[in-house]
Amino acid sequence: MSINDLSTPRFRLPLEVELFILDSVDDIKDLAQCKRVCKAWMPVASRLMLLKPILIVREENAWKFISYLNTNIELKGYVRHLIVTFRAQLNFEYMTDETSLDEENPYKKLLSLVFHENLEIIEGSMDDASSYQLMQNIASQNNGQKKFKLKRIPDPFEEESDTYKNTVICFTESLEHLYLLIPRQISDAGIRLFRSLKKFTCLTSVALSVERNNLVTLKFIIDDCPLLQNLEIDYVGNEGDMTTDQVEHWFEENDTRNDSYLKVLDVSNCFSCNPVEYLVLKYRKIERVLIDLSSYTDQLEAASVLLRMIKALDYKVDLYEITFYPDRRLHLLYNLLFSTLSLHNRVSTHAPSHNEVLAITVTPLNQN
Repeated sequence: MSINDLSTPRFRLPLEVELFILDSVDDIKDLAQCKRVCKAWMPVASRLMLLKPILIVREENAWKFISYLNTNIELKGYVRHLIVTFRAQLNFEYMTDETSLDEENPYKKLLSLVFHENLEIIEGSMDDASSYQLMQNIASQNNGQKKFKLKRIPDPFEEESDTYKNTVICFTESLEHLYLLIPRQISDAGIRLFRSLKKFTCLTSVALSVERNNLVTLKFIIDDCPLLQNLEIDYVGNEGDMTTDQVEHWFEENDTRNDSYLKVLDVSNCFSCNPVEYLVLKYRKIERVLIDLSSYTDQLEAASVLLRMIKALDYKVDLYEITFYPDRRLHLLYNLLFSTLSLHNRVSTHAPSHNEVLAITVTPLNQN
């Protein structure tokens, strides 16, 4: 029996069975073809297409999708996962004018349609406070009548976005990811967010920026996020930097080891190793560490940071990967470093397919 046979009256199936059959179709383009099989399959396939991740890469696609949802308003509640990448291509006025009307800004118009209690993930770029404010307004209008399933929203373009901080507090029961900033001076909204961390019952992922090294605040974050599995540190300034001995002494005096595991630690733009040195003391084990040195403008500084990180990580992680730009000036230094690593580790080299960088994967031999 072919798929076309199922469209005939003789083989007409119950809606539940049709839904089950079409749900096994993963590719959204194949689902679009299923819509053409028969009229009975069109609404089922349309709903299932909306349940798949929806990628919008151009503004014109956004307006077409908006028009489709306005025409089929009963389907907007099926959208679960929205990825918007056209945001960076919008006119500058869209990106900066917080008072622009929804009718003028396709992003806000789209968000007002698809942001509902069943939406789970929003990915891409969202860099204006009014988009976060719109989420707050919709959540407040709900008045707790329905439980939101929102797991993730884009990190803020502005690190000190108080609107973002106030927004995520509205979804403490569902969010699995947060962006957190350890600033030089914390705002009232930042204080409220830190005090609310224990309320995020599903939080497993944190993206962290550190303007000023503060182990007290870092300890507070780790202790209040017991389910944390993935930690991305995308910036650490050198203000308040401590020596390795000072970090170890502070830990002995003020903290105790966490008995859980951290699955992934992703580090980039770190001009101080203090957070990494602290985390390897805090967690019983870190399974995988990714160190990206390719963004450093001064490769000599990158090499200095790398040496200190490796010393902290030695024999304390299952695997770590170092990504960097080859620099002829540091050729001998890197050769010496990797020769030293090879004495007690399995070291492999590969070239990722972008930006002409090199990657070194290090697996301690005592872990195997």
